[in-house]
Amino acid sequence: MKKSSRSLLEGPLPYLAFLAGIVTINWLLFRYIFDQNYFIWYITNGTLIGIIVGFTASIWEGLDSRNQLLSAHPGYYIQGCFGLMAAFFASVAFTAEQDPDYKTDQALNRWFNFGLDTINGFVVILFMSFALLAWLVVVAPLNYFMTLLTGAIARKEILGKYKRAIAIQTDTRFILTSISRKEKLPDHAVNISLAVKPFAITQTITALVLFVANKLLI
Repeated sequence: MKKSSRSLLEGPLPYLAFLAGIVTINWLLFRYIFDQNYFIWYITNGTLIGIIVGFTASIWEGLDSRNQLLSAHPGYYIQGCFGLMAAFFASVAFTAEQDPDYKTDQALNRWFNFGLDTINGFVVILFMSFALLAWLVVVAPLNYFMTLLTGAIARKEILGKYKRAIAIQTDTRFILTSISRKEKLPDHAVNISLAVKPFAITQTITALVLFVANKLLI
């Protein structure tokens, strides 16, 4: 009995229940406070949401939290959400720090300096902070279930189940072929695998699916 309980806690079910609970709370809030259908709102705004999230997360190239947002395991997905939020607020905090080694470049100052940059920057950061917090609470829980569908190709790419599709182009030839992941990329070759950028392709597919759903259902 203890072993069974331990396995349950280590498995995806508690995290799945947590996400489903947040989705339910959002549905109730949208229905009784905003007089809207939460799911219809998500479909209607999903395309824009996907583009914004994809753009925001693309800032941190190579950050593991991005790929965690594609995970079929809800626990890792949640971890990825908080990882991206932590990266954003850390970047905001460090942006406020002045570099002691900075030396004023008069030529650059004439081109780029604007007296209201400090105030404007604060307003932009404040807006982005509220937007990302809203995404974490309102969008991310439901987005997990959408990603179970749209992230299929990306997850297989991350797991290494596909060979790499490559294009070899020189002055005299153009070859399309595939190679094992263990093989070194040949000279003049470009990786053209569909999910070479797993997060980007998933966000694109998500935006497309929600766009079509919006046209068909709304």
